Amino acid sequence: MATDATARPALINGVAGLVNTLDDQLISVTSFAISDGRIATIDILSCPDRLARLGLTRLEP
Repeated sequence: MATDATARPALINGVAGLVNTLDDQLISVTSFAISDGRIATIDILSCPDRLARLGLTRLEP
């Protein structure tokens, strides 16, 4: 069975991040904190209950 996984660039709370989907269903949101031009921390939110409360809006390219 084939699946369609995507990671699309996004602004997450004003910082660089990714919105990750599997078969067009949101599975996680990843954000990156940058310090001195390098990734200092990576935060991943994958709790379905918390993801449902984010109120994300899909933007078409």
